[in-house]
Amino acid sequence: MPKLIRFQKGGEPQISPSDWQVFRATEGEESAALLPGKVIVPFSWWTSHGTKDQYHQRALKGEISVWFGSDDDVLAHRDVILAGLKLWPILAVDFPIFRDGRGYSTAALLRDRFGWSGELRAIGDVLVDQILPLSRVGFDSFALRNDQSPEVAIRQLKSISDRLQDDWRANRSQVASSGIKKPALWSIPNNTITDLQIKARADELIARLQAIGKDHRDIRFATSLAAEDMVITDAIVASGVPIALFTLETGRLHQETIDMVTTVEQHYKIAIKRVYPKPTDIDAYVDRFGLNGFYDSEEAKKACCGARKVKPLNIVTGKQIGRAHV
Repeated sequence: MPKLIRFQKGGEPQISPSDWQVFRATEGEESAALLPGKVIVPFSWWTSHGTKDQYHQRALKGEISVWFGSDDDVLAHRDVILAGLKLWPILAVDFPIFRDGRGYSTAALLRDRFGWSGELRAIGDVLVDQILPLSRVGFDSFALRNDQSPEVAIRQLKSISDRLQDDWRANRSQVASSGIKKPALWSIPNNTITDLQIKARADELIARLQAIGKDHRDIRFATSLAAEDMVITDAIVASGVPIALFTLETGRLHQETIDMVTTVEQHYKIAIKRVYPKPTDIDAYVDRFGLNGFYDSEEAKKACCGARKVKPLNIVTGKQIGRAHV
């Protein structure tokens, strides 16, 4: 059984036994396969079987809770989840592999959007290196992978004394006494530019893109989905120039960013290629520096950018006669 660490908000981390079993159902499994006692079932299983009387009664007794997988869209099942929150004693999020960061977004949504204040457990491929960032987005218990040390995990959780960023557990105001000044938040500047001036600048951008299209046969644009890149994307579509769009899917993007790629594709009726790092490069980086080693040194930070951004970008932008990059 995985080693469990509990770290309640405002409390101290501790090794703890767990009386909850994780049920990983396969298609077609019914009550005969459901374990006795307290069981955490897949959310997808609950949506199919949870309304059946025998399971609903067990849930009312506090014997059934659910875990969410990486592919579960919690926002799309809002009503089902809100109803379930009245039944489920705890919630869990599964990490099928430690490199899959979608569970972080799921945890944040459950805490912020759904208002879940009960226990939120990380299960699956949970490593010591993940403990700190997991605790910041809303997890307060962690079922470590069998080869991980709970003692090292607790030391990790106790290693931070001051916070420079707000998170689920605390905010950065606690360092105010140390003399660190909070940075002023950026705000949209007052702008007196007229609609006609905006149109003129947009037309100029479109004309530049069309000129590029006359001189080059293979044109590509790397979009980060930031505001300025969205302006260029809009101009590319308006220009009619066949420019291929791509984005770097580093494996550390927030779910909202990943969803935005699909939103842009659907809005403009275009395709945006996802460019991924090589798994072998990521494995080599993690083996050497740890999952979040980029926090620890400049060398690790450069190595992380090299594996997740620079190498994939170099592959896409390799030298070729006639190719252009916007």
